[in-house]
Amino acid sequence: MNKIKGLLLLIIAIVFTFCQSSKYVSVEEDSSANSEKKRVFTENIKWNSLKQPVFSDPDDDFAKDPSIFYADGKYYMYYTGSATGFQGHGTPNWQIEYATSSDGLNWKKQGVIFKADSNTWEAGRVQAPSRPIWYDGKYYMFYTGGPRKPKNLIYTSYATSTDLVNWTKSNEIIPQNIGRANDIFIYEEEDIFYMFYTTYKEKNEPIFMRKSSDLVNWSEPEPTGAGGEGSVLWKEKGRYYMLGCHGWSSTTEVYRYMFQLS
Repeated sequence: MNKIKGLLLLIIAIVFTFCQSSKYVSVEEDSSANSEKKRVFTENIKWNSLKQPVFSDPDDDFAKDPSIFYADGKYYMYYTGSATGFQGHGTPNWQIEYATSSDGLNWKKQGVIFKADSNTWEAGRVQAPSRPIWYDGKYYMFYTGGPRKPKNLIYTSYATSTDLVNWTKSNEIIPQNIGRANDIFIYEEEDIFYMFYTTYKEKNEPIFMRKSSDLVNWSEPEPTGAGGEGSVLWKEKGRYYMLGCHGWSSTTEVYRYMFQLS
């Protein structure tokens, strides 16, 4: 898996826009693709962004940083809920909310997973829940948050659950190599967990990677060579792929599609 370190040096396509909202992205399979293997992620598939979002929060029309998990015939969407003010520095704070769906297209908001604790390191906000991952009898969800002052700090922590609905915070900060580490994504391969996250020290928002065998103790951060928010990684036919968001929603945002040969 050391090949992941050299990931993502070739940007080959702009895939879709507006990563701040939860949008449904349809795919179109090329006629040259193998008809017996209609897999979602291949080089022969074109991505198209639909005009209407698949989900908008019914209470305040605000939902960002979605992560989707499928279990027992149901889809779970975890996302950053609304707050007054930019970056959660108003009242109320940002919080982690969730919705469910039977088909991945029609969603119903279920409520709040957890809120920011006002007297801790996350007093300003909690945000960007990762896709849950099952390990040692429970689900782990990583998330980020920060204090009200200084407002530019973003810390990493995690919560656990046995039913995907009731979550218990660890109240532990996972030290990163920089004071603003966001958008955690966990990838598992051969009993090793890989944590990818975005930093903001440089303009291209470098993505770093760390390894763990237990989701608690992590190796030292290593640069991947990629950049952008909201990174998602998967493996397809011996090749690793990643999507990363570039830009900011007041102007424009695009997901860039990157890969590396294994």
